[in-house]
Amino acid sequence: MTYLKNYLIIISINLVIVSSALSEGIDDNKVITIEEAVNISLANNPEIKISRAEINISKANLKSTKSALYPQIESRIVIPFVEAESGFFLDQLIWDFGRTQNDIRASRYNVESTKADFNNTEQNIIRDTKLAYFEALIAKNNMEIQKSILTTSELILERTLELFNAGVSSDTEMSQVRIDIQESKLNYLDSQNSLKIAKLKLSKVMGKELISDFDIKDYTAYEKSYLTKDEMAELAKSSNPQIKSIVSRQAGIKSRLKSSQSNFFPRIFGRVAYRFDGEGADEPDFIAGIGIRLPIFQGFSRFAEINKSNAELQRNQAELSALKQNIIFSVEELYLQLQNLEERIAITSESKIIAENSLKLTEQRFDLKRASKIELTEAESVNTESLSKHKNAIYNYKIAKIRLESLLGE
Repeated sequence: MTYLKNYLIIISINLVIVSSALSEGIDDNKVITIEEAVNISLANNPEIKISRAEINISKANLKSTKSALYPQIESRIVIPFVEAESGFFLDQLIWDFGRTQNDIRASRYNVESTKADFNNTEQNIIRDTKLAYFEALIAKNNMEIQKSILTTSELILERTLELFNAGVSSDTEMSQVRIDIQESKLNYLDSQNSLKIAKLKLSKVMGKELISDFDIKDYTAYEKSYLTKDEMAELAKSSNPQIKSIVSRQAGIKSRLKSSQSNFFPRIFGRVAYRFDGEGADEPDFIAGIGIRLPIFQGFSRFAEINKSNAELQRNQAELSALKQNIIFSVEELYLQLQNLEERIAITSESKIIAENSLKLTEQRFDLKRASKIELTEAESVNTESLSKHKNAIYNYKIAKIRLESLLGE
């Protein structure tokens, strides 16, 4: 009997351990903070990998361009040795009137441009994740409001039904209350669906399929922006990664233009060779000298390169001008939104305090049996709605500030 008892105890312990392990593997109702959401997005978003690869490609191009500064060694072995030169040859560029140096500068500016593009991609992912997170919080608050309204409507229906059965309430009043509660159910259903869609969008931004449900954390603390509109505009023009990328590309185009113009000048190089056969090579021997390459006619390709660089420069300048105008307009628009939302936060904060005080008084009256359950529920509903509207005002402020910080390159 003792053996059987011990056996059952061991089985029970194992069942507890197994059920505990299974419960830990389930992510239902796991709270994901905004910091975790951002880290997940940065780890899973393919745009990060693409931008990083672009940096590596531009660095490889820079190395390839720099290779023109190093000796170029080659060998030529021709069989049979008839009017041909065979041996080992080393050519070293001496001077090409800045063509290679300008090509190197253009490649360096291209590296800077791809780095700015990477920063822009990274900031956009962080921005989009935070925006999706706060939009989900707004949807969650709206659902809480509709849930509270539905609870109040159900109590009003119960009370109206009692009055209807007592002959105090009319058919019209009863029908209207039933219509109102159906409307409340629809609104609550829509708010639930809106929250699911908002969470789905957040999951999409994070680049991760979240099969289990998850919850999000409230962030009601916020900091005001004390920069003036002009300061924001200047900061955006100097720190925005898109502007930095275009400016770097513009500098690269100018360097390529100078390189194309230098194609009309000769290239001076030195040669060291060990020839063992060919014209003038009676026996294997070393030779050395300085040579000049001067292109005479290349089918107008040099003019085409210059025209192409000029056109690219004009396009780049137009893109830069349009981008700055759009950024300044967006900064002004978001600045006005922040001012409006600061006022909304102040107003909703006062409404929240009033609703909290009203709820406390109603609870005291309810305890003294001087207020009905409907009055208490209505006070709770008003308090929930006031609190949610205050939170939404804060979240909308955060959304506008996130968009503004993204333009400012922060």
